[in-house]
Amino acid sequence: MRWKIWTTPRGRLWIRLTVAVLFMLDGALLIVRWHLARQESRQALALQVQDAEGQLRLLRSEVQRARSVRDRLPELAARCDQFYAGSFMPASGGYAGLMADLGELAGKTGVVVNGLRFEQKEATVNGMREIAVSGVLEGTSQSVLNFLQGIEQARHLYVLDSLSLTAGTAAPVKMNLRLHTYFR
Repeated sequence: MRWKIWTTPRGRLWIRLTVAVLFMLDGALLIVRWHLARQESRQALALQVQDAEGQLRLLRSEVQRARSVRDRLPELAARCDQFYAGSFMPASGGYAGLMADLGELAGKTGVVVNGLRFEQKEATVNGMREIAVSGVLEGTSQSVLNFLQGIEQARHLYVLDSLSLTAGTAAPVKMNLRLHTYFR
């Protein structure tokens, strides 16, 4: 008998009002959810805008750095040309110029250089020619060390490939030397 109340007009009104209230609550929840979704998307868009602005600042700084490099290129090219002209022996001087350079260094340091051999490699970039030099250094340990420091500080570029002690007595020191340089 308890169900009889819902079949009366007043009971049906209660059912309709309850359903209407439920629909209204459902609609309100739908509106709240839609509002929250819009708010989250706005926050996501704000983060994307911040990331994009950060990338823009980074790209602008890289463009600025590239422009400064471009502006300095003539100066850098002049410095490279100066290095090229000052560090590499002219090919016109040939092996005589190379021998004179090493002989002068040996004379200053008190080292005797014997059995110099030269081997010319193929032309490289910009017509540079690599020259491999090998020989035997003979002198005191201090004079050999001074010779090596002189090679390191020489006007022309020398690259030391190997240095090995030869068999023999303690004094004077004999060392096999292998280095290379370049002709321009």
